[in-house]
Formats: sequence, structure tokens, C-alpha cells
Amino acid sequence: MAIETSSDALPNTEIEILAKRLLSVANANLIDDFPDTQIGVSIGIAEFPRDGKDANSLILAADSAMLNAKSLGKSRFQWAILP
Repeated sequence: MAIETSSDALPNTEIEILAKRLLSVANANLIDDFPDTQIGVSIGIAEFPRDGKDANSLILAADSAMLNAKSLGKSRFQWAILP
């Protein structure tokens, strides 16, 4: 999952709260008939214009951050790393 935001949208703390809420929902057993089934979510967050000046560069930055979150373990979010 990628979250793209602009610097004038939400403060970083609110974005992190949103990311944590998304992770907690994904970690809940969503399917009552299959209680052993879990959904894994890794979230990458990119911010405009810091991490990209156009949609393509923002998606690439968020995707890179998501892959970094995956490499760190399950159910995490990660901000894009500045170039």
C-alpha cells in the first residue's frame, strides 16, 4: 500500500496515526470463517514535493518505502528516504 501526501495536507503525525490504524485493521481477523487467516500489510509513504514532483516519482518513492518496510518485517510503515 502506498500513501501519497502533500506537505500542506496533514501533519506527519496524523499520517503516521492513519498508517497505524490501517495496520491494526489489517492485523485483525477480518474473516470470521477463517480465524487463522491473516492479512499482511506494508505501507510506504511519500510526500509531495519532498519525495517527488510528479505522480510517477511519488509512486516510485512510496513503492520503494513500502519495499523497505517489507524488508524490516511484517505490518510496518516506512517513510520514503530522501534521495
